[in-house]
Amino acid sequence: MMTVYHGSYVSVPQPLAKIGRNNLDFGKGFYVTNIRKQADAWATVVAGRKGRNVKPIVSVFHFDKEQALGQLKYKNVNHQLCILSQLVIDQYLHFVESITLSVEGE
Repeated sequence: MMTVYHGSYVSVPQPLAKIGRNNLDFGKGFYVTNIRKQADAWATVVAGRKGRNVKPIVSVFHFDKEQALGQLKYKNVNHQLCILSQLVIDQYLHFVESITLSVEGE
């Protein structure tokens, strides 16, 4: 089991595979990384696009990667995983918590 992170401006306890934009690296899917700093940075960027009163949030999951690896596409450069299957999300991705990040200057 590995810990993975999803950066956003909302908590995501129940991810959906078919949400997102087509022009992302792998298109629609649920994106996670095992690099916490990367998730923090992405959450900060996304929250910043939404406005001054929006806080960056990182959702934390445990992922049964050994059982799901054959069903994933993996990008080595940034350890980003895009989960395209709702079945994989429902069976192998287990929500742990969401962490609201502090914003500089507050």
